[in-house]
Amino acid sequence: MPLRGVIFDMGGTLLHFHPREAEPGQGWQEMENTGADALRLFLHEQGYAVPPADEARRLNFAVMLDHWRRMGEGEPVNPQLGPMLHQVMSAWGLPPAALENGLIEDAVAAYIAPVQAIIRPLEGAAETLRRLHERGLRLGLFSNTAWPGVYHLQDLARWGMMPYLECAFFSADVGIWKPRAAAFQMALEALDLQPEEAAYIGDHLYFDIYGAQQAGMRGIWLSSAEWPASHQRGLTITPDATLEKLADLPAVLEKWL
Repeated sequence: MPLRGVIFDMGGTLLHFHPREAEPGQGWQEMENTGADALRLFLHEQGYAVPPADEARRLNFAVMLDHWRRMGEGEPVNPQLGPMLHQVMSAWGLPPAALENGLIEDAVAAYIAPVQAIIRPLEGAAETLRRLHERGLRLGLFSNTAWPGVYHLQDLARWGMMPYLECAFFSADVGIWKPRAAAFQMALEALDLQPEEAAYIGDHLYFDIYGAQQAGMRGIWLSSAEWPASHQRGLTITPDATLEKLADLPAVLEKWL
């Protein structure tokens, strides 16, 4: 069946969330360190005692890593940044009463702000979306994320991508995570597509490619130094196509149109 639509991952596929200077494989942790440093400063300015910077970073990333691990192993969890930071700040020693007085919402904003400052598009991202849109393809997005989706919509709009996306779903908002088939089905239904009429493109073999193929879609892997082939959860995952750069996507899709 001819291809009628493409659904995109976000981080590592349309937008870079990792600092430019991060070493391959360290981008995610460096991103979380950026947020942890900002949260620590915010709490210090509010008069709370906080751990030393290195300890604060270590405790923060341990919480983030545990939530992603549990989700990836199939536990029925829905990682959201607010509850995760509640756990972080408890580990940092903040008194329980402090966490019940509206602090969490401000903590989320403080954590996200410096990360948004480093977010940038992959080369040719908006142009690629424009070309596919002009080709008549229906375009959508489903992203695994702990952030409230409103922040991601700001980033996508800032870099000129929202005019081309007919739908944008974020796991923390909808309570479904890739690789669950329901995540892909949600975007397919919004675009009025059957699985065999759509391709999904992402940078993670397990969450993106395995998930899309299990849902009956074609899976296109945007090769990533951050999530290399070893991140396959013991599975043999063979993408329907592999890209070295996003700008090559329109040419790859031509054979399926």
